[in-house]
Parts: sequence; structure tokens; C-alpha cells
Amino acid sequence: VTYHGPGQLVAYPIRRVQRNVLAHVLALGESAVAVAAGVGVTAELCREPLGIYVGARKLAAIGVSAQGGVTTHGLAINVTSEASAGFRRGLFHPCGQVGGQVTSLAEERADGVTLPTVAGLVEPLARALCRAFGWPEVAVASEAPSLDALSIDR
Repeated sequence: VTYHGPGQLVAYPIRRVQRNVLAHVLALGESAVAVAAGVGVTAELCREPLGIYVGARKLAAIGVSAQGGVTTHGLAINVTSEASAGFRRGLFHPCGQVGGQVTSLAEERADGVTLPTVAGLVEPLARALCRAFGWPEVAVASEAPSLDALSIDR
């Protein structure tokens, strides 16, 4: 089951890929690592088990499907402790890993530093995705953006 809930920053870039879905997955991972670094959290992309980790704790999940050369799904970054609460209570297992530990940016920066909200991290993630995919940067609206404001047809 895929879980997305409050406190998560979710991005599902839908794009055409030829044969290299792995490059798409790695670009998603690099983008999540960049967002974490931007708030002072050192995270790394691991291929097995796939995800973004701080030590052994999973900070972000990546899940991609590609049909007909077009990707769907994407990544989810746990921003607040609310995002990882269901995992800690055993309601969900991160990517099927029974007993796997989950964390959030807020938990990793429990040093009193005020973090941006989930909405405040949309623009840094959009910019990181543009860099990772080699796209021109997009303008992100400060209000609830329309799909037109965030999409790039490539």
C-alpha cells in the first residue's frame, strides 16, 4: 500500500523517459537529498533498500512506474513528525520493511531550529527537480498553485 498523509511533501513528476527509468529514480533521490541539505539534514540516497535515509532511518520514499515510456508516481519526503507517526505505531511499514525505522526532517532537526512548512518546501523541491532533470526553473506560486503553474511538458 502507498501511504501519503499530513506532513509529507509529495511530488509525482510525470515525464517521458526512454529506457532509463533508473536515471529518473536517481534524480528524484538527488532532489530529496538536496531539500534535506537545504534545512541542515544530511541524508543519502540508498539503492537497497531504495529510499532516502538518515543513518538507518528512512526520510523519504521513492516509487516509480513507467508505462509506455511515461513515468507515474514519484517521491514523498517526511517533513513533520506527523508524517512518520503511522509508521512508528506500526500501522504502516516503510516500503514493506517490517521493523524499518522512519524519520522526518523535523525529527532530525530537533535542535530548536524552525523548519519551513511542507508548503514552504515546495519551491526548493521544484527547483531541485528542475536541476536534476535538466529542466529550466519554474516559477512556483505562493498561493495554492494550479497544475498549469507546476507542469513542464517534455
